Amino acid sequence: MDSVGSHRPKIQSRKITYTHHEHWDGKDYPQGLKGNQIPITGRLMAIADVYDALISKRIYKEAFSHQRVVEIVSTSAGNHLDPDMVEAFLQIEDKMLKVAAKYSDGEIESAPGSYPAMPFLPAVHS
Repeated sequence: MDSVGSHRPKIQSRKITYTHHEHWDGKDYPQGLKGNQIPITGRLMAIADVYDALISKRIYKEAFSHQRVVEIVSTSAGNHLDPDMVEAFLQIEDKMLKVAAKYSDGEIESAPGSYPAMPFLPAVHS
């Protein structure tokens, strides 16, 4: 591999690290990037990061059900998340559930549950 090629993983890792918290609408987050200004790697990682954070139990919250996470991701299209990435996620969400279940530290719930309000998440109305 040439010297330029050997640096590509580091460059991509840096882009992901610095941009996966940017919001699609450009509001609220670190650099204020908006839409396609956010590298595609950051937009893709944003979906994975949100999914993992919500479906996993944390010391400050219980795990959300897969269905609840899908609802939250869906309602985040166009504000927090890239709408095209959300559409792609929805096409494979059943596979995401299988991966989450395989690598989970606990049990992954696929049915909707009752969870405390999370002020940093968009409201989802049934």
